[in-house]
Amino acid sequence: MEEDCRNKFNFEESAHKIVEDMPSMVFLMDKFPMVVGMNSLAKEMSGIKEINFYQKRCGELFSCINSINRGSCGTTKACEDCSIRSIYREAQHTGNVVRKKIEMVQFRTDKEADIRQYMFTAYRIEALGGGATVLIADDISEFVQLKSFVHICSSCKKIKDEDQVWKTIEDFLHQKVETDFSHSLCPECFVREFKEKENQ
Repeated sequence: MEEDCRNKFNFEESAHKIVEDMPSMVFLMDKFPMVVGMNSLAKEMSGIKEINFYQKRCGELFSCINSINRGSCGTTKACEDCSIRSIYREAQHTGNVVRKKIEMVQFRTDKEADIRQYMFTAYRIEALGGGATVLIADDISEFVQLKSFVHICSSCKKIKDEDQVWKTIEDFLHQKVETDFSHSLCPECFVREFKEKENQ
Protein backbone atom coordinates (compact mmCIF):
# COMPACT_ATOMS: atom_id res chain seq x y z
CA MET A 1 0.00 0.00 0.00
CA GLU A 2 2.77 2.46 1.00
CA GLU A 3 4.77 1.62 -2.12
CA ASP A 4 1.65 2.09 -4.24
CA CYS A 5 1.16 5.63 -2.78
CA ARG A 6 4.81 6.50 -3.48
CA ASN A 7 4.44 5.40 -7.10
CA LYS A 8 1.44 7.71 -7.56
CA PHE A 9 3.29 10.69 -6.01
CA ASN A 10 5.45 12.42 -8.58
CA PHE A 11 8.14 14.09 -6.48
CA GLU A 12 9.73 16.16 -9.24
CA GLU A 13 6.38 17.53 -10.38
CA SER A 14 5.34 18.30 -6.78
CA ALA A 15 8.68 19.95 -5.91
CA HIS A 16 8.41 22.17 -9.00
CA LYS A 17 4.84 23.16 -8.02
CA ILE A 18 5.93 23.97 -4.43
CA VAL A 19 8.75 26.25 -5.63
CA GLU A 20 6.54 27.85 -8.27
CA ASP A 21 3.81 28.66 -5.72
CA MET A 22 6.11 29.90 -2.94
CA PRO A 23 5.23 33.41 -1.66
CA SER A 24 8.93 34.32 -1.98
CA MET A 25 11.12 35.16 -4.95
CA VAL A 26 13.22 32.06 -5.74
CA PHE A 27 16.25 32.17 -8.05
CA LEU A 28 18.50 29.33 -9.21
CA MET A 29 22.03 30.62 -9.74
CA ASP A 30 24.88 28.88 -11.53
CA LYS A 31 28.54 29.08 -10.44
CA PHE A 32 29.29 32.37 -12.24
CA PRO A 33 26.75 33.59 -10.58
CA MET A 34 24.12 34.00 -13.26
CA VAL A 35 20.38 33.36 -12.92
CA VAL A 36 19.37 30.19 -14.75
CA GLY A 37 15.88 29.79 -13.26
CA MET A 38 13.28 31.61 -11.21
CA ASN A 39 9.75 31.11 -9.94
CA SER A 40 6.73 33.08 -11.11
CA LEU A 41 6.82 35.60 -8.22
CA ALA A 42 10.47 36.42 -9.01
CA LYS A 43 9.53 36.95 -12.66
CA GLU A 44 6.59 39.15 -11.70
CA MET A 45 8.53 41.26 -9.17
CA SER A 46 11.53 41.76 -11.45
CA GLY A 47 9.35 42.60 -14.46
CA ILE A 48 11.36 40.16 -16.59
CA LYS A 49 9.68 38.07 -19.26
CA GLU A 50 10.56 34.37 -19.07
CA ILE A 51 12.81 34.43 -22.14
CA ASN A 52 14.80 37.43 -20.92
CA PHE A 53 15.89 36.29 -17.45
CA TYR A 54 18.37 33.59 -18.45
CA GLN A 55 21.96 34.41 -17.57
CA LYS A 56 21.23 37.78 -16.00
CA ARG A 57 22.82 38.73 -12.72
CA CYS A 58 20.80 39.46 -9.59
CA GLY A 59 21.60 43.16 -9.69
CA GLU A 60 19.98 43.41 -13.10
CA LEU A 61 16.86 41.61 -11.91
CA PHE A 62 16.59 43.74 -8.75
CA SER A 63 17.27 47.02 -10.64
CA CYS A 64 20.29 47.63 -8.41
CA ILE A 65 21.65 51.16 -8.68
CA ASN A 66 25.11 49.72 -9.45
CA SER A 67 23.83 47.85 -12.51
CA ILE A 68 22.30 50.88 -14.22
CA ASN A 69 24.24 50.16 -17.40
CA ARG A 70 23.36 46.89 -19.10
CA GLY A 71 25.82 44.16 -18.17
CA SER A 72 27.48 46.24 -15.45
CA CYS A 73 26.31 44.09 -12.51
CA GLY A 74 29.43 42.61 -10.98
CA THR A 75 31.82 45.02 -12.68
CA THR A 76 31.69 48.20 -10.57
CA LYS A 77 33.79 49.02 -7.51
CA ALA A 78 30.68 48.70 -5.30
CA CYS A 79 30.09 45.16 -6.60
CA GLU A 80 33.16 43.92 -4.70
CA ASP A 81 31.20 44.42 -1.48
CA CYS A 82 27.82 43.33 -2.89
CA SER A 83 25.76 41.70 -0.15
CA ILE A 84 24.03 39.31 -2.54
CA ARG A 85 27.39 38.12 -3.90
CA SER A 86 28.61 37.81 -0.32
CA ILE A 87 25.85 35.42 0.76
CA TYR A 88 26.18 33.54 -2.53
CA ARG A 89 29.93 33.04 -1.94
CA GLU A 90 29.42 32.06 1.71
CA ALA A 91 26.77 29.46 0.79
CA GLN A 92 29.02 28.08 -1.97
CA HIS A 93 32.13 28.01 0.23
CA THR A 94 30.64 26.59 3.45
CA GLY A 95 27.72 24.56 2.16
CA ASN A 96 25.63 26.13 4.95
CA VAL A 97 22.31 27.92 4.69
CA VAL A 98 23.07 31.65 4.86
CA ARG A 99 20.47 34.30 5.82
CA LYS A 100 21.05 38.04 5.76
CA LYS A 101 19.02 41.23 5.71
CA ILE A 102 20.14 43.39 2.79
CA GLU A 103 19.29 46.98 1.94
CA MET A 104 19.34 47.88 -1.75
CA VAL A 105 18.88 51.07 -3.73
CA GLN A 106 16.66 50.17 -6.67
CA PHE A 107 15.55 52.21 -9.65
CA ARG A 108 11.80 52.63 -10.19
CA THR A 109 12.29 54.86 -13.23
CA ASP A 110 15.30 56.46 -14.89
CA LYS A 111 15.22 59.28 -12.34
CA GLU A 112 13.63 57.80 -9.21
CA ALA A 113 15.02 55.25 -6.80
CA ASP A 114 13.76 53.41 -3.71
CA ILE A 115 15.59 51.96 -0.77
CA ARG A 116 14.24 48.42 -0.20
CA GLN A 117 15.09 45.85 2.44
CA TYR A 118 15.17 42.13 1.69
CA MET A 119 15.76 39.01 3.71
CA PHE A 120 17.90 36.75 1.54
CA THR A 121 18.45 33.04 2.10
CA ALA A 122 21.05 31.17 0.06
CA TYR A 123 22.06 27.51 0.01
CA ARG A 124 24.11 25.33 -2.30
CA ILE A 125 22.58 22.38 -4.11
CA GLU A 126 24.15 19.57 -6.08
CA ALA A 127 22.89 20.55 -9.52
CA LEU A 128 24.38 22.13 -12.64
CA GLY A 129 27.72 20.46 -12.04
CA GLY A 130 27.71 21.05 -8.27
CA GLY A 131 27.95 24.82 -8.37
CA ALA A 132 24.28 25.79 -8.14
CA THR A 133 22.85 28.00 -5.42
CA VAL A 134 19.23 28.63 -4.53
CA LEU A 135 18.62 32.25 -3.58
CA ILE A 136 15.33 33.14 -1.87
CA ALA A 137 14.38 36.80 -1.45
CA ASP A 138 11.60 38.25 0.70
CA ASP A 139 10.83 41.97 0.55
CA ILE A 140 10.65 43.03 4.22
CA SER A 141 10.64 46.79 3.61
CA GLU A 142 7.26 47.35 5.26
CA PHE A 143 8.26 45.38 8.36
CA VAL A 144 11.54 47.28 8.65
CA GLN A 145 9.67 50.55 8.27
CA LEU A 146 7.55 49.59 11.28
CA LYS A 147 10.75 49.33 13.33
CA SER A 148 11.66 52.89 12.40
CA PHE A 149 10.50 56.10 14.03
CA VAL A 150 6.67 56.30 14.17
CA HIS A 151 4.74 59.46 15.09
CA ILE A 152 2.05 58.70 17.68
CA CYS A 153 -0.36 61.13 19.30
CA SER A 154 0.34 61.29 23.03
CA SER A 155 -3.36 61.80 23.73
CA CYS A 156 -5.48 59.60 21.44
CA LYS A 157 -2.65 57.23 20.35
CA LYS A 158 -3.34 57.60 16.62
CA ILE A 159 -0.36 57.11 14.31
CA LYS A 160 0.66 59.40 11.44
CA ASP A 161 1.45 57.44 8.29
CA GLU A 162 3.78 58.43 5.42
CA ASP A 163 0.90 60.35 3.77
CA GLN A 164 0.56 62.47 6.95
CA VAL A 165 -2.84 60.89 7.73
CA TRP A 166 -3.60 60.11 11.39
CA LYS A 167 -4.91 56.55 11.79
CA THR A 168 -5.83 54.31 14.69
CA ILE A 169 -3.15 51.81 15.64
CA GLU A 170 -5.40 49.04 14.35
CA ASP A 171 -5.88 50.70 10.94
CA PHE A 172 -2.19 51.56 10.64
CA LEU A 173 -0.98 48.02 11.37
CA HIS A 174 -3.69 46.47 9.22
CA GLN A 175 -2.56 48.64 6.29
CA LYS A 176 1.14 47.86 6.82
CA VAL A 177 1.18 44.18 7.73
CA GLU A 178 -2.43 43.03 7.24
CA THR A 179 -2.85 42.40 10.95
CA ASP A 180 -6.34 42.04 12.38
CA PHE A 181 -7.14 42.69 16.03
CA SER A 182 -9.40 41.30 18.66
CA HIS A 183 -9.93 43.62 21.60
CA SER A 184 -9.63 42.64 25.23
CA LEU A 185 -8.51 44.23 28.51
CA CYS A 186 -5.16 43.84 30.20
CA PRO A 187 -5.36 42.89 33.92
CA GLU A 188 -4.80 46.48 35.13
CA CYS A 189 -7.50 47.94 32.87
CA PHE A 190 -9.86 45.11 33.75
CA VAL A 191 -9.56 45.96 37.47
CA ARG A 192 -9.96 49.68 36.77
CA GLU A 193 -13.04 49.11 34.57
CA PHE A 194 -14.53 46.74 37.13
CA LYS A 195 -14.04 49.27 39.97
CA GLU A 196 -15.56 52.09 37.86
CA LYS A 197 -18.65 49.95 37.17
CA GLU A 198 -18.94 49.06 40.89
CA ASN A 199 -18.85 52.75 41.84
CA GLN A 200 -21.68 53.65 39.45
